[in-house]
Amino acid sequence: MFLVMVLAGTAQADIRGRVVDAVTREPVEGATVYADGDPVTTDAEGVFELRGESATVTVVGADYQPIVVALAPGELVIALPRARDGEVIEVVAKPPPQAPGAVTLRRDEVMRVPGARGDVLSGIKNLPGIANNGSLAPFSAGLIIRGSSPEDSRILVDGFEIPVLYHFLGVQSVLPGELIETLDYLPGSYGVRYGKASDGIVDVGSREIPRERAAFAEVSFVNAAALVQGPIGKNAGYVVSGRRSLIDAILPAVLPSDNENLSFTAYPRYYDYQAKLVWNPKRWKLSGFVFGSDDKVDLISNGSEATDPAATGRLSNTTTFTRAIASAKYRDRTWGALFAASA
Repeated sequence: MFLVMVLAGTAQADIRGRVVDAVTREPVEGATVYADGDPVTTDAEGVFELRGESATVTVVGADYQPIVVALAPGELVIALPRARDGEVIEVVAKPPPQAPGAVTLRRDEVMRVPGARGDVLSGIKNLPGIANNGSLAPFSAGLIIRGSSPEDSRILVDGFEIPVLYHFLGVQSVLPGELIETLDYLPGSYGVRYGKASDGIVDVGSREIPRERAAFAEVSFVNAAALVQGPIGKNAGYVVSGRRSLIDAILPAVLPSDNENLSFTAYPRYYDYQAKLVWNPKRWKLSGFVFGSDDKVDLISNGSEATDPAATGRLSNTTTFTRAIASAKYRDRTWGALFAASA
């Protein structure tokens, strides 16, 4: 509130005046003026009339700061200062989680998820509300969120659903941590943009432009992996990686050749591949991302089953998918847009 002293004087029974803009001196229509009686509104010329015995009047106008004016003999002209000339208070805060247990992880946090064994998407099994069914379980290729079936949840990569999250027996996810930029886990209360899922959501965002050239190769008991990344000029970059399981090669080497005592043997084999190209011209971010997975498991039964003699021999199962995503994101000072397609 501002106190504006026009001139010292005595209160008037009939109060008449005019309200104008403090900068342009144009009349202010629709401003509310009140003293000790009923308030009145200024007309198109900014003029008002009211009765009262107060020594001051208060003026309030839209987009203006309210002020208090002391009455004085003569013409009363009240200049209203604009609201933008006053104090501006800006509050910056993060919105609350969409649901209890919701988690958002950035890349630097994603790579340090406990229990991940270097595989970020395996580490999310330790988050609240997700059953850590581990490996060698019937539903180990998906996630059990809040007790629901894995088919009731949705696994998204850059906004598009993928059919499976883990390779056979859940030993490894289909997307390595080096290709992940963000990870959102929403156990419930999510927006309509996530579609018709009846349970939780896991939304994975892929890598942004690599800032430096790097490459690595590794071999473990589980698989062999390799990755190459690097920038292309100042506004573009690429990432290429691939993994291939070694379990199917190791098991025959460690199992005895005379395996008649083994009535059941599984030889799982999987590989996955990823390639992404990003280009960021002015105000745009264009990207192409291709990734996929191929799983095959051979179930071999050498023993005889008295109740079912046919339950011997070899059974094979193959699961494969390839996803290609093209996106274009535009960002201006006042608005933005995202165009994306997947096949």
